[in-house]
Amino acid sequence: MLHIHNRQTRTAPAPQSTVEALRRAFFTDDRTQDQLAVARAALADLHRQRLWLACDCAQGPDDTWPMIGPRDGRGGMHPFRFGHVAHRGDCPFAGAIRPVDLAESGSDEDGQLEGRWDLAALFPIGQDAEERQSVMSRLLRTALAQLGYDRLHVSSFASQVPAGQLRMLETPFARLRHLGGQEIDGSHLFRDVGTTYLPAIPRLLSTLGRTSEPAGTVCGLFVGITEEITLAQSSYGAGFVVSKDQRGGRCAVPVQGGIRLPVGDDGRHGPYWTLALCVADGDGRCRLGDVLLLHALDRRTLLPVPSEDHRALARLLLEQMHFWRGWKRLELEVELAAPLFPSPYPRAPAFELVLPDARRLAVDLSSHVAEMSDHDQGVVLVDAALPQEKARRLLTGAVAKTAAT
Repeated sequence: MLHIHNRQTRTAPAPQSTVEALRRAFFTDDRTQDQLAVARAALADLHRQRLWLACDCAQGPDDTWPMIGPRDGRGGMHPFRFGHVAHRGDCPFAGAIRPVDLAESGSDEDGQLEGRWDLAALFPIGQDAEERQSVMSRLLRTALAQLGYDRLHVSSFASQVPAGQLRMLETPFARLRHLGGQEIDGSHLFRDVGTTYLPAIPRLLSTLGRTSEPAGTVCGLFVGITEEITLAQSSYGAGFVVSKDQRGGRCAVPVQGGIRLPVGDDGRHGPYWTLALCVADGDGRCRLGDVLLLHALDRRTLLPVPSEDHRALARLLLEQMHFWRGWKRLELEVELAAPLFPSPYPRAPAFELVLPDARRLAVDLSSHVAEMSDHDQGVVLVDAALPQEKARRLLTGAVAKTAAT
């Protein structure tokens, strides 16, 4: 049995038609094109509503379940599996998810990573530095997209709040626990070789260092939020990656590898989404190697943004979404999407406003519109020169016009 999961807990049982469509299209060896189309339509509906699926295989006191999420890839909508609870053997969704034939969907080497995060294959010893940073970026963006951090629906926020204030109904940090069940290789999950909590890195390095991997082997990962990077002033190491907790306590972990900051950033404008590699030194120890950072809007939403310049625009869009939901002349529930793919990242438009009928309105700043022409509809706001009131009117007019057509 599959249940609807609202990213916090299971709610109602999934419709039997959805369950059967998914089973036939992605968990059997002989699907038809009609069955695939029905399953993709069901997944698209879940995707629009920001919902996941969870089966009832959980055993024991754990409050989580094996999870299946909808993913919008180049080959079309398809399910992916995450979560750290194993399925029962008789569960019809315990088997491998059958991929769509490449002849139908085409390959997507720049899209999200599929399946295992095989560290040995992704980060071979002697890998070129630029190639490694490219794979790190793709891996981090894959994690954020799988966990849904790239989308914020207005229903995620309390509706009755003072003007100019937004309060999320969930704690986005809780989603990170779902990385625990991501398969790394045939014998390890993310929770075995990774962490999402920076203060836990020293303990993770100590645990990983008990193996006898050759020097340069990537044997673990950190994926999480950090506050800043302090670059080294000497030849010892590259610097320190720093986090802080809700009470202002700080934790700094030394970095021995290369640090890739967002373009034009000095590492002091967090929060950042951060991926760091744990690397064996060949002497029975592990160190924190290469680190890559992407901007996050703030610690309340964790929305990834392509540059610090876009934070003010993201806040403006969230405020307008709240306004459009309650404005009697519109009463429209809109979603804010921050596209993490296509490649290379970042690429304009920075954001898309997704209407209830799935139509999209691209929004970006005038200094980042090189590829806005790819979109039929879009709003370009002059960075700092445009008064906010005029920006609000432009956005409201564009959304109202799009909704009416």
